[in-house]
Amino acid sequence: MSANDALPSLGRETINRRQAPPKLANAMTPEPNDRGTSRRWMTQAQALAGQLGLTWRIDHASDPFFGRGGKLMAASQVEQQLKFELLVPVRSAQEPTACMSFNYHRDHFGLAWNLRTATGDVAHTGCVAFGIDRLALALFATHGLNFARWPAAVRKALML
Repeated sequence: MSANDALPSLGRETINRRQAPPKLANAMTPEPNDRGTSRRWMTQAQALAGQLGLTWRIDHASDPFFGRGGKLMAASQVEQQLKFELLVPVRSAQEPTACMSFNYHRDHFGLAWNLRTATGDVAHTGCVAFGIDRLALALFATHGLNFARWPAAVRKALML
């Protein structure tokens, strides 16, 4: 059974571009060989970090692969530009903290789960992670513990 076969029992109609919130609609529509969705999420994440008044940078990254081939897999992930992280100097500028992560899986899960696009091509997938706890720490490290002293624009962005 493929993931596509399981979707009807999960309510496939709820995973529909027309019903998705506008900002998520494009991210929920798989497209073959499309890195555009990942780039759009990275752009939105950078805008969010700016609204929060954080100092940040985007850098290549790799997942912590284990075993004999782990180092080779990690190097390949960086070389192919499959993972990026938004880094914030929480502890130090020399060792910044990854507060957001962007992964492009290419056709790995599309092949494994028989995920197809509307045109029948193997779907390419990706994921985005926002470390809410890490972002909270970044906010405190950057602006202090007294909300009243935070920049007005940051308080407004957070609806404080």
